[in-house]
Amino acid sequence: MPYKISAHCGLGNGAAAQVLETLGADSINPVRDLTLPMIAALRQAVKIPLDVHVDNTKTSGGFIRTYEAPDFVRVASPVYLKTDSSALAGHSTRATPQQTEDKLRQMEITAEFMERHYPQARQSPTGVRQASDAPSLARP
Repeated sequence: MPYKISAHCGLGNGAAAQVLETLGADSINPVRDLTLPMIAALRQAVKIPLDVHVDNTKTSGGFIRTYEAPDFVRVASPVYLKTDSSALAGHSTRATPQQTEDKLRQMEITAEFMERHYPQARQSPTGVRQASDAPSLARP
């Protein structure tokens, strides 16, 4: 069973990330407002994929970091880019048809932005668990 650490756990430093990796975490979702150097420090601390939010619900700050997505991949590979939450008012809410369309559009925008600003980034094969030299987007 995958052991994914939620952003709601408040993880934001390498020491805590190392403890969770040692305890068997398969991926870590750090708090949403970390700077790029802080995300890079997490990557240096652990080998498991990081789940980095590209955008957030209004209740989590509502900020959109699409322009940083290429840099997230550069400093945090392997990484899951979490996107589409900005279309929702809050967590654990059911999306309306319009919000579903907005979620899909945000995913398209992120994919287009990645292709435009970091075209050499590639999705990792299924099952990637360790950092490598190649920039990658981890996938489940």
